[in-house]
Amino acid sequence: MVSEVGKEVWNNGKSSLTDSVFFEPDFLQVIAESFHYKVHYLLAAEDGNILAAAAIFTKGVEIVIPLTFTYSSILIDSKISERRYLEVFQNLLKYMQGRWRRIQLRIGGGEIRDMRPFLWTGFEVKPKFTYIKDVTETEVHKSVESNFKKVSQGGVSFKVEKPGLLSIERNLAFLTKQGLSKKEVKPYFKFFDKLAEAGFLVSFNAYKNEELVCSNLVLLDGLRKAYTLLIHKGDIKDIHTYIYIQGLKWMSTQRVKLVDYCGANLESIANFKSYFNPVLQPYFLVVYDERKHNMKLSFEKLKAVLKQVIGRK
Repeated sequence: MVSEVGKEVWNNGKSSLTDSVFFEPDFLQVIAESFHYKVHYLLAAEDGNILAAAAIFTKGVEIVIPLTFTYSSILIDSKISERRYLEVFQNLLKYMQGRWRRIQLRIGGGEIRDMRPFLWTGFEVKPKFTYIKDVTETEVHKSVESNFKKVSQGGVSFKVEKPGLLSIERNLAFLTKQGLSKKEVKPYFKFFDKLAEAGFLVSFNAYKNEELVCSNLVLLDGLRKAYTLLIHKGDIKDIHTYIYIQGLKWMSTQRVKLVDYCGANLESIANFKSYFNPVLQPYFLVVYDERKHNMKLSFEKLKAVLKQVIGRK
């Protein structure tokens, strides 16, 4: 029932299930080319009906997560019954386990409604958190309003632009501060540049005296959602607050419904984002390691045998 198909067949098949950017072949191809991964397109079908779709990235015998701020492209038809949903989902995971020895996925974005199939097929499931902001909810903490007003009165201007060389470089400096080496950061430059050319990426920029003082790279998922990927804060106090508020105002004019602030796991970052009155939402890192899984099964079998032997005595 599960099979690997070509990009065009997959795109036509999944179109009845979702229009998310994470299932857009052009977006997926940019990731594959930038980070030198291979993308595989999987469909689960029965009697001509598409029940599940997945696009996964591999390197050798592993399924990998290529980015720190995107969700894995896995979707099960939400219209089928719960029992059928679980069956289809497990079949898809078992297909992956039959082809790749190690699997890493990031599950979020509301595409998967039930995580139990991962547990039932030997995956480790680790909860993580992000903040989701409803763009129509304009209420924010009083300190945000005050800080925004101060920055606005300081001669700062806001523009939404196609990311250029300078804005990308400034944002990548954040990854360097997080401990990534120059070699690890280099593919991201190509990635952001290609995303911008394809129209998936915009830059929220703040200027003072025509100098770029703050920049925020934002991934657009049509009208449904935006993702704040990286931000370069600059030296002006509370400039990132200014960028966030101006970004929300712009998105409201574009009819974008939700913003994923892409992470609420570090306390200091979570504290800042919480001032914008978002909703905390979990996502999950799931990992399957064939060797570790087989060792665990062998250990459990050994325990069962020892229990029987001891029980006889």
